[in-house]
Amino acid sequence: MSDASTQIEKLYRELLDFWNRQDVKGMASLFAMDGSIVGFDGSLMNGKIQMESEIGQIFAHHRTASYVGIIREIRLLRKDVALLRAVAGMVQKGENGKNRCI
Repeated sequence: MSDASTQIEKLYRELLDFWNRQDVKGMASLFAMDGSIVGFDGSLMNGKIQMESEIGQIFAHHRTASYVGIIREIRLLRKDVALLRAVAGMVQKGENGKNRCI
């Protein structure tokens, strides 16, 4: 794995870790000011301010499950652009994560 691929994987793992710890500021810190997040339901959040607001509301009102991700591919498209393709599931607190139906 190249150094760039290792950095991309680390970034993805950090994103999941911030979600799992309900750290909205940490999540938003990984994005550019005009970055975007597409939610699991297709909802779109544009920019750090909207990310922090909407994800902050989720964390304030819900006990979220933890994300578990499996990276399928990291493709370097240019020196400064990469595509990470992954699948993710959610594990409720107290479960072992082996339920393949999630």
